[in-house]
Amino acid sequence: MRRWMILLIAFLLTTLIACEEEVHIVTGNLFPAEVGNKWEYTAMVDGEGGWTATMEIVGTKIHQEGFSTKEVELTYTDGVTSYDFTWYSYETFDGLYWYKDLASDDCLVLAVYPFTVGDSWSFSFYGGDYTAYVDSMVTVGAPDETRYENCYKILYNSTEVNFKIDWKEGIGQILEDYFDDEDDYFRVLDEYDIQ
Repeated sequence: MRRWMILLIAFLLTTLIACEEEVHIVTGNLFPAEVGNKWEYTAMVDGEGGWTATMEIVGTKIHQEGFSTKEVELTYTDGVTSYDFTWYSYETFDGLYWYKDLASDDCLVLAVYPFTVGDSWSFSFYGGDYTAYVDSMVTVGAPDETRYENCYKILYNSTEVNFKIDWKEGIGQILEDYFDDEDDYFRVLDEYDIQ
């Protein structure tokens, strides 16, 4: 009888341990920013399809505080019109930051390491107060039917701007949906070439 009790307890403990949900913690490498890395997206601008977007790391630039950033160029085009954006990416052991201007300390705090689902942080960017929230882990389907599993959906909200990015560790931005009072940009990854 005693042997059966021990086996039953061992079985129950094994079952309980096996049923615990795995918690994954991101500690870095959310955006692999090596010069030459490139991402191609299917995109929509202001609700209109037929757009593509290209994001590429084109070089390095020094911030006014003396640290090295990666220059990120993002272009949306429909073959006639294009919208160009330049950001400066800086990743440290404690987070991922994107600067719009190398002479300013204002930056988007895209991630605070380590993080997992349910974490949040706040930051200010050009006068706006933002809250970022790691909403969930998702699977994102690309137009070519590629499936990116275990992506982190992070919501970034202020009173004027809202956007969400689905991030995949080691690959970068899989999906972005940005909207404010004037603009709406959406893109989902088609292909990438990273070092």
